[in-house]
Amino acid sequence: MNRSGSRRTRRPRTRSTLAFHDLYLELSARRPGNPMKGRHVRSNWIWGVSPALALLLVVGGCSAGPVSGTPTTQSTPSNPVAPTRPEAPSIANPLNLDKIQSDVCAGLTTAQLTPYMGSVRRQNSDKDHAGTPLCTWQPPIGSMASIALYAESPAKDVADLYKQRLGDNFFEKVPLLAGYPAVRVSQRKNGPSLGDCTTVVSVSERARISVSASAGGADFQYYTSMCTVSDKLAEAAILNLKAGA
Repeated sequence: MNRSGSRRTRRPRTRSTLAFHDLYLELSARRPGNPMKGRHVRSNWIWGVSPALALLLVVGGCSAGPVSGTPTTQSTPSNPVAPTRPEAPSIANPLNLDKIQSDVCAGLTTAQLTPYMGSVRRQNSDKDHAGTPLCTWQPPIGSMASIALYAESPAKDVADLYKQRLGDNFFEKVPLLAGYPAVRVSQRKNGPSLGDCTTVVSVSERARISVSASAGGADFQYYTSMCTVSDKLAEAAILNLKAGA
């Protein structure tokens, strides 16, 4: 009441005033630390005040502060780095496997096999489950090495050679073998020291030879260094390929 005792009449709010009031509450509720943050506040700015004018009034009447939900931009590098392919040395003198694929057993001679087998008791030409031509040699004495030679063409590229396969519990890269990129693998974790090793060599971008050597017993001379056998025979097969080229 006023001093005369009469009730003071409250001036009614216009739609513009209500719109400004609601928008102010809406923006204020979004300010960090505000107790009203997170509450739903209805906005009626379309009743009579334009959004731009209402926003200017609110900004001018309250302190500036970050508004949650404001999108941020993330700069992107001007020169994105292209993905690099695995290390893949170039092959200066690629070899063709066409001749050896028709007769893989000609890939190694008896003289080359004898130091690791004593003599060859049995020789067999075949193909593996993927259709790759191969030849196996069995020794007359069980403790000596059994040898297999594979001639794979076409094969995957040189970069793929350096990818460890599922089941290769032993995997080792060889810098170069007879001038060609190579790896040593075995299904056994310590295969080379337990009489088992396979040497795989890329002789061209899309051709590989593999030599597997497996000892029949722990008394074999190279039982604890079996990759010595597979490496030497892989080198011998490469020499034979060059001679027959």
